Amino acid sequence: MDLISKQNYIGTKFLLQDVPALKSNLFSKKGIFKSYVSSFYAKDSIIKTYFDTNDSFFFSKGISINTTRTNNKDVVIVVRYSSSTPRIAFLNNIPDTFTKTIDRKDSIENYFDFITAAAEELRPSGLGVNIKEITPNIKPQVTVMKKRERYRLLNNEGLKLILSIDESEYSTYYNSSKQKLNMCETILISDRNTSRLFYNFEHDLAMQVPSIIKLAENDLAIAQTYLGTRK
Repeated sequence: MDLISKQNYIGTKFLLQDVPALKSNLFSKKGIFKSYVSSFYAKDSIIKTYFDTNDSFFFSKGISINTTRTNNKDVVIVVRYSSSTPRIAFLNNIPDTFTKTIDRKDSIENYFDFITAAAEELRPSGLGVNIKEITPNIKPQVTVMKKRERYRLLNNEGLKLILSIDESEYSTYYNSSKQKLNMCETILISDRNTSRLFYNFEHDLAMQVPSIIKLAENDLAIAQTYLGTRK
């Protein structure tokens, strides 16, 4: 089966307690933003639904499965290996994400073969079970609705990144629990050899806006913290 892969994710999510303060820093080019050319990139409406087994099998293996619909267009199935889960060294540079675009009226149940193949590619050392028997047991666990503003930042050393400001609402299928969170996400989009500069930017951002708090990069882990959806 053909798989569409993406380059490894390098990014960080932050809990943003003061959105106006961050925007003020960005627009007025205060502090670290003096060194960057910044421009508005896009405004998006995003709905993500995360799937797993009831005993969180995939989550326990560092794999997340979600459907993502952006601006009411077609749905993308995303199977990704968490960047916060350790990998065998020689696997660190292989793609960590596989995607497949489907019609928004289609069902994820029609793509269990794709999900199975992607999970096997992400964990070539094996998952310890017959994954084909596990995948059909996945169910929706968490939905995240995001209103996102994205900004592109570029400095003279070649670092390019996207800074997103999100109004997010997390809800669980277990009960009626909901949690609204303002968040900031920074994602490296220039070559991976600029990753050191990217991590320096993140450090300086946290120093400049001390009210921000680093979050897990996986939405399921964030839901676990704020909704208690996992035992």
